Amino acid sequence: MRAGHGGDNVHSLSDEDIESYFRAQQVWDATMAGSIVRASFRHDKVVHVVGRFHSDFDGGLVQRVRARKPWAKVLTISLQPENSDRLREEDRGRADVIVYTRWN
Repeated sequence: MRAGHGGDNVHSLSDEDIESYFRAQQVWDATMAGSIVRASFRHDKVVHVVGRFHSDFDGGLVQRVRARKPWAKVLTISLQPENSDRLREEDRGRADVIVYTRWN
């Protein structure tokens, strides 16, 4: 995988680097899920703000919360930096609520 802005600033990420990054995100998901579930036993509702990577398309965080507390009601909201007055095809299944944040 190549990352960067082109020209001499391009650097390569090894498969090992990518795998390491992904494992770190999984640990983060597990930690956040544990905190959410613990809070849910003390409070009726829990609001958790997280980046799209962790929640879009029932990402790792959503999966881990549901695995720890299958009866929990989970509502996902995804902010998309796009302009649209209707649901875009590529956003189907992304979240329970899609909010388009770019205006003409």
